[in-house]
Amino acid sequence: MQIQNATDALTLALHLAITADTENQAQKCIEYAEIIAATLTAKQVERCKMAAEMTAMLESWPRVTGKTRAPKQGKIIACPHCMECSRVYHFAWSGLQCSHCETMVDKSQWIVPPKEYQ
Repeated sequence: MQIQNATDALTLALHLAITADTENQAQKCIEYAEIIAATLTAKQVERCKMAAEMTAMLESWPRVTGKTRAPKQGKIIACPHCMECSRVYHFAWSGLQCSHCETMVDKSQWIVPPKEYQ
């Protein structure tokens, strides 16, 4: 993720705090997040919190593998760049361009949401 503004920086700091290995690392990220949040509006901070939580959740979801199969009704996959979902009906491809952000994404980078999101 490239940091282009304060909201990107806050989202990244919050994400790192959520996924930190130790309490000490998480606390350090929270300190940075508080400094950055002081420069933003409450609405911007809330959006950053939601984005960080969503990103952390999506990182725990599995990726497309050679064993991933699509049923007749297709399978939902999510772009790792923009987190938008698309439906595919087969996995006979090595890469796919995201129809939302237009980024070319390798097959192994696509995210497979759990069944409750299908």
